[in-house]
Amino acid sequence: MKRYIVYMPDMDFFVYPYYDLFNRENVEVIKFREPVPMNTDNRLLRKMCECTFSFELNTQRFRMPFKNLWYRICTGIPDSTDEIIFMFWGTFTLSDRNYRKYLKKHFPNCKITFTMFDLAKWCLQETDDMKNLKEFADAIFSYDMDDVQKYGLTFHRDAFSVLPEEMIGSGGVDSDLNFCGKAKDRYDEILAVYDSASKAGVRCDFNIPKLPQEAKNAYPELAASKYIPYLEYVRRMQGTNCLLEVCQSKKTNYTLRPWEAIAYGKKILTSNKEFLKEDFYNPNYIQIYEDPSDIDWEWVKARVDIDYHYIEKLTVDKLLEDYNRVLDGNAC
Repeated sequence: MKRYIVYMPDMDFFVYPYYDLFNRENVEVIKFREPVPMNTDNRLLRKMCECTFSFELNTQRFRMPFKNLWYRICTGIPDSTDEIIFMFWGTFTLSDRNYRKYLKKHFPNCKITFTMFDLAKWCLQETDDMKNLKEFADAIFSYDMDDVQKYGLTFHRDAFSVLPEEMIGSGGVDSDLNFCGKAKDRYDEILAVYDSASKAGVRCDFNIPKLPQEAKNAYPELAASKYIPYLEYVRRMQGTNCLLEVCQSKKTNYTLRPWEAIAYGKKILTSNKEFLKEDFYNPNYIQIYEDPSDIDWEWVKARVDIDYHYIEKLTVDKLLEDYNRVLDGNAC
């Protein structure tokens, strides 16, 4: 049986959307917090490993020595000639040509993939970083079509797991419209939608961490916004009717919001016209606006039964099938 070794950040908004992955017999997930590519509570080991793999100390001009001494510890499995796919999801610490050499030596039949979890402009610190990734991985996947075309990557939507009800629990915030996330470069649009919604009497549940002080002064009801664990967000989101999707940098890529809406039966409010091209697009469930003043707020508030008939295309099985197809030289 083909085996999968998945490296992913030990962060809840990475882990929970892939919950189904953890229940597969042939998948091993290695979670860690960068830049320490190992899961240990030993402070001395962590400090030594952190110094070796530090992003600040490892640049294009200088690489810390003795990384190869850590590779076996970080890999965590004995040498094998089995067909193993090493999958790196948004984890850059081990993603370089030297680790590839190690994997190919000790696992000669392995293949390597890398999945971008954010836009390249947020992930890559130097111009050579993408070159390094391409020398490291047999296939690089991205959800952003602009990055796919600019860097020659493979487009893929990723997977999304519906969490069990007993894990989510109760405590949803009863609201008409929900938004949760850092504003980044979406600040003006998010607050414009919030203003329009508030004037229309829409019950908003907005959580925008790291708001600048001037925004906190202007919107005291949002001043307490803070990072919340992903499971708490999903719990709060259960009580809303509609999710607000606002893309970064006026791009057309999606955040997790559409997949959450599909998985948990929520409407989507967005300015992204790319939704019109989707198989899951349904005007009864998705409203696209040009300007916040154009939004039909009665539509946002109206409760309807929702089923996008699309969740089966977001399964872990579908993701692994698509990745294998690309590694075998076929289109995704």
